[in-house]
Amino acid sequence: MKKLAYIILAVSALALGLTACESRKEQVPAATNEGVELRYRANDIYELTAKNAEPIVIVVKSTKPWTVRSYNPDWCMIDHESGEAQPDSLVHVGKGENTTIRIQYYDNTQLDDRTDYIEIASDGWVGKKVTVNQKGSAYISVPDEELNIFLPKAASEAVFHVTSNQPWSAAITQIEGDWLSITEGETGEGDGVVKVSALENTAEMRYATVTLYDRHEKVVANINYTQDGVQLEPEFTEIRAQWNAAEASLAVAANTKWTVTKKDEADDWFTIQTASFTGSGVIKLTMQQNDTKFIRSSSIILATEADGDGFQVKREILVRQAYATTPIRYNMDPTEMAEWKSDKNLDPVYQDGVGMYFEKGTGDAYARLNRSMPAGSYAFHWKNFSADVEVRHWFCYSGGQEIKLYFYGSSLNLDFSVSAPEEKPAKTYGVTDGFDPAVDHTLSVDFAQDGEYCAITVSVDGVMAYKFNTGPNSVSNCKWGAGINMYLGVDKGSAVMDWYEYTPPFSWD
Repeated sequence: MKKLAYIILAVSALALGLTACESRKEQVPAATNEGVELRYRANDIYELTAKNAEPIVIVVKSTKPWTVRSYNPDWCMIDHESGEAQPDSLVHVGKGENTTIRIQYYDNTQLDDRTDYIEIASDGWVGKKVTVNQKGSAYISVPDEELNIFLPKAASEAVFHVTSNQPWSAAITQIEGDWLSITEGETGEGDGVVKVSALENTAEMRYATVTLYDRHEKVVANINYTQDGVQLEPEFTEIRAQWNAAEASLAVAANTKWTVTKKDEADDWFTIQTASFTGSGVIKLTMQQNDTKFIRSSSIILATEADGDGFQVKREILVRQAYATTPIRYNMDPTEMAEWKSDKNLDPVYQDGVGMYFEKGTGDAYARLNRSMPAGSYAFHWKNFSADVEVRHWFCYSGGQEIKLYFYGSSLNLDFSVSAPEEKPAKTYGVTDGFDPAVDHTLSVDFAQDGEYCAITVSVDGVMAYKFNTGPNSVSNCKWGAGINMYLGVDKGSAVMDWYEYTPPFSWD
């Protein structure tokens, strides 16, 4: 979207320093005597194609004569390079005649990109400097269908085609061993081919990458080669299971017969459901609950059927199972209260032997606590609800990203919402019905690792209410191990929280 910008330059303001105003709404200058008021519509930056570029259109008016010039006038044509002043009385109120200026850039026949600057000035004062980036005419590409090449087991050759108008080079950048070599096209200019030669493969399937570079040694494309052979490729080299997981699994890509066995048959805390496969498959392990206080560890062995020459591929996969971590309970008493900040003009009140009493005050005041909390899982125990209660829990992250939970006494439900720049408007879910304000409730929020991000489970009284995963497009700053800026309180009615529990993230180290 084009940005509408206005600059007001006042000679009488020089002693105070020139000021610039950028807005879609025209601004009235502070001083209307003895000055220059230059107004325009122009982007900060324009990006143009090498050929047949769209014209740049800007609009200018001023209380003094104005000029528009290019730093490289041979690159473009400006249809109005200057204009006359408009009456101060009109310009000050956003009236007066605008001049529309079209700037047409010629084709850039050079290989490299180029940058120009357009200067908008009035009475000697430069009000705006616009950057214009135009692409060069250089091009280089490889057909999509040639980016992944499969080679047979036998010795063979293969080529990929380069379409270009510039010098280029190619090199093998990823390989184990020396089974692949470039026999033609290590360097070239213009259109050409790169030819590789592969030795015979009598073992495992193997891989290599040839990278194509442009004249500046910038990567243009990676061409991936796969040579046929025995394939036994597990998705991961380690299986991790939670302490109470009933099952764990691992996907394996294969093109032959293969088996799965325990490295140590004495490890009886898991069993292998299927021990033999043909082609790709999924290993499934039945797990027993880990009631110890240490990580259980074992291994399974994947092995292909030996061929006529006795060749066999083996893989060892580590199997680990977590143990149950013990939650740390914190009573909501004056000692714990000292660790929190009351931030809504009404302090919660500790009731001896009962817990921390939260209520809605008058006007905008209500009892709410705020504290930076470590990553981990949390459970909050609430009781003594009023019938119209609204309990709030917010888990906040950088960038204005929030996970919000609400108990509503009036509608007898728990609502859950996600608010983040990636998700507009915020997603809201009525996740459980039947919330009874007449009895105690425990709200739990469990954070489990999901790669770089988190798998979040919301539960009420031990019953799962909602699950979702954070990621690049959903609360992207809620990453595994990230701290939490936490808010809790009552925005309507009243309730008591007597304790909460914190469970640190499990460490596999």
